[in-house]
Amino acid sequence: MKSIVIKHEDIKVCEERIVVDVEDKSLDITLLLDEHELAPLFCGAAWAGTLVWEAAVALSNYVLNEVDLKPLRVLELGAGLGVPGMVAGLLGAKRVVITEQPELVPLIRTNIRRNIASLSSVEAKILSWGREATTSFCDEMGLFDLVLSCDCVYEPLYGESWRDLAQTMDVLCQHNPNCKILASVERRHADGINKFLSYIATDTTLKARQLIRIPKTERGLCDEGEVIEVYCITHNSM
Repeated sequence: MKSIVIKHEDIKVCEERIVVDVEDKSLDITLLLDEHELAPLFCGAAWAGTLVWEAAVALSNYVLNEVDLKPLRVLELGAGLGVPGMVAGLLGAKRVVITEQPELVPLIRTNIRRNIASLSSVEAKILSWGREATTSFCDEMGLFDLVLSCDCVYEPLYGESWRDLAQTMDVLCQHNPNCKILASVERRHADGINKFLSYIATDTTLKARQLIRIPKTERGLCDEGEVIEVYCITHNSM
């Protein structure tokens, strides 16, 4: 089984560099932010988007091994650093749009520019979850064949934003009923994931099925997660 390799390198006291090796290619990702970009990350949960969570690695590995990306238009939701979306671009996806909160999009765009030779088909956009915002987004950006979502459901940090996330997924699949969503989540205490899956089943036109369940290989500070799960979410007609 093929897998991506994540390497963290401390360059200076305030700069960390992440190198993502994907087969014979690499991504060079910086975490260095300008002063005006740094302050907003300490409001709310935006700081979580500056880390590479294990769920993102798991989903990247699943895509690397199981998905033919070349003909696909790919969208990443709540992308953080955007590693899975960039991996999709590196592997030849037809088009990749990486979306996040306004606070994190500048960092994603910086890293796209740093790797532009490999990521010419990749762009970063702001997307707020929910039906209305996603409908407007689809009107502007068109249809997507594959949607990636990594560790976007965790109630202690994000509250019940999973409702808006589910609505966004619903709109994307209503615009393209053949769209497939791959969502990876880390199971933690009171994470809200079961509520999210129940909401999908009862309040959207979507259905979800578990693809894989992977025991975690690493545990970080204050990290209570034990398992990574990857789900495939599709329109009920599929």
